[in-house]
Amino acid sequence: MVVNPLVSIVIPIFNRLDLLKNTLLSIEGQTFKSLEVLLIDDASETVFNIQELQDMLVGRSLRYHKLDKNQGPGKARSIGRALAKGQYVAYLDSDDLWEPTFLEKTVSVLEKDETVSMVFTNVLLKRGHKASKRLTLSAGVYNFYNLIFLEKVYWATGATLWRSNISLAENWKSFRDNEDYVHDILSLVHQPKVYCIPETLCVVNKNEVLGIARSNTEMFKSLILLSKSETILQTLSTGDRKADFLNFVLWRLTKRRYTKSDLVLFFKLYASLIKWTDSFKTISFTFMKLLKHKFNY
Repeated sequence: MVVNPLVSIVIPIFNRLDLLKNTLLSIEGQTFKSLEVLLIDDASETVFNIQELQDMLVGRSLRYHKLDKNQGPGKARSIGRALAKGQYVAYLDSDDLWEPTFLEKTVSVLEKDETVSMVFTNVLLKRGHKASKRLTLSAGVYNFYNLIFLEKVYWATGATLWRSNISLAENWKSFRDNEDYVHDILSLVHQPKVYCIPETLCVVNKNEVLGIARSNTEMFKSLILLSKSETILQTLSTGDRKADFLNFVLWRLTKRRYTKSDLVLFFKLYASLIKWTDSFKTISFTFMKLLKHKFNY
């Protein structure tokens, strides 16, 4: 256990200054005080007054880094993680908010159990005037792969706290969408033990105008990257979980509709998934069904 461990908070930002100020106020209000903020500006047109933002974080460090061109949240988080000095790291979007005890309670779990790789809390999702909680899990330890592959349960990136030696900069890929679960799967491949705090300690604002548009291209790229990973294949083969991963990929594919422009990546993913199954016939049949029912011609 480290006395007053440092938490690094990585915030990608693209414009949205007013929303960012609310996020910083929620950080300033944390009951846990040992933290630093890394503000990664993804080539905003907005000119930020860094001293004004620093003054909002009384007694805390704020470091600002601006990218030359807009590259998306995955790249911004990767750079922030590389600059982070903390024993623990959190990734907070510029319109997300924490309840005052978020860090206090998540740090406490990681300090008490060194085998836990990541802690997550429940989330309040706000879409305009509508709000809903994301999770129905009880408090306790879970296997990440059971949650994501079998139960299709997922948390919000802003509601997690990671050990820095588990969440590495290279695990954040330069996708503009779907970069979060890629990071999580790569990070937890060897140490999948996570802990759930069922309290709603994070607020995620889902704004369809300001948010990132869902991208079929980015989804295909992310699934192809994961399915080509020899590390993931070897780890899940050892744990006899290849079928779980394959079903996870197919589940994600069934959630959308596609156009002709998606065909090349669709067949690239098919080719990369062949090694994940002993039944070439079964996966071919599944992809033919997807081709028939999910593509708009």
